[in-house]
Amino acid sequence: MSSTLSSATRIAASLDRESLLRENQRLRGDLRRIEAALEELREENRKSEKQNAEMVGMLAHDLRGPLSGIMGLAEMLSEENALPPEQGHEFGGLIASQAKNLIQMTSDFLELVRNSRSVIQLKLETLDPGPLFTEAARLYCQIAQRKKINFTITVPESARPEVIVDPERMRTVFANLFDNAVKYCSEGQKIEARLEVAPDQVTFVVSDTGQGLPKEELGKLFKRFGRASSRPTAGEPSSGLGLAIVREIVEEHGGKISVDGDKGKGLTFRITMPVHGSACEFPWAQEAAK
Repeated sequence: MSSTLSSATRIAASLDRESLLRENQRLRGDLRRIEAALEELREENRKSEKQNAEMVGMLAHDLRGPLSGIMGLAEMLSEENALPPEQGHEFGGLIASQAKNLIQMTSDFLELVRNSRSVIQLKLETLDPGPLFTEAARLYCQIAQRKKINFTITVPESARPEVIVDPERMRTVFANLFDNAVKYCSEGQKIEARLEVAPDQVTFVVSDTGQGLPKEELGKLFKRFGRASSRPTAGEPSSGLGLAIVREIVEEHGGKISVDGDKGKGLTFRITMPVHGSACEFPWAQEAAK
C-alpha cells in the first residue's frame, strides 16, 4: 500500500512539474509577444515624431515663399515715389491675396495636426487654369525684376479647357517653382512661365536659364530633404522640402511633374494635369464635379 501511494505521489509531482513547465513556456511566449508589441509601439512613436518634424518643416517652407513675395512687394511700396498709383494698387491686391493664402495654409496645417492625417484633403474646384497660373507668376515677376532677371508670362488668349484642382494647393505648387527659379537665377538671366493647352491636358511650364544642375542630380530634386550642388544666388534659404511638396500635391491631383536641364543651362519644370472631362482625369475628380 505504501509503495502504491509513493508511486502515485511521484506521478502527481511529475505531472505538476510538466504543467508548470508548460505554463512557464506559455508565459515566456506571452512575454515575448508583449515585448514585440511594445517595440512596435516605440517604433511607431519614433516615426510619428519624425513625421511631425517633417510636417513642421513643410509648413515653414510653404510659408517662406509667399512671405518673401509679400516682403519684396512691401519694400517696393515703402520706397517713396517708386511706383505710380495704379501699380501701387495692384501690388496691394497681390499682397492681400498672398496674405489670404498664408492664412489658408496655416489653417490646413492645424487641421492636419488635429486629425493626425499625413495628407491634407483637397478642396476641389472646376476652373480656368490661366488666371490661377498668371496670378502666381505676376507676384514673382516683380521679385525677379528686383534681381534684374527677365521674367515672361505666356498664356493662350483663346478658350482654355477647365481643370479640377484645389486652387490653394496649386498656388503652393506655383509659388515653389517660381521661388526656386528666382532664387537660382542671377542678373541678366531669364525665367519663362508658360501655359500649354492640348485637347486632354494642360501643361504648366516654368523654365529658367539659371545655374541648372548636373543631370545626375536631377533625381534628388523631388526627394524630401534632397540637397543638390547649386546654391541660391543671393543667399536665400532652402530647406530641401519644396519640390517634394510640389510632387506630392501634383500627384494627389492625378498630374505628373518632370524636370530637365543641365549644369549652367538652367532647368525646365513641366506639370501636366488632365483637363475636366478627359479620359485620363481621375475618377474622384469626375465625381467631385457632379
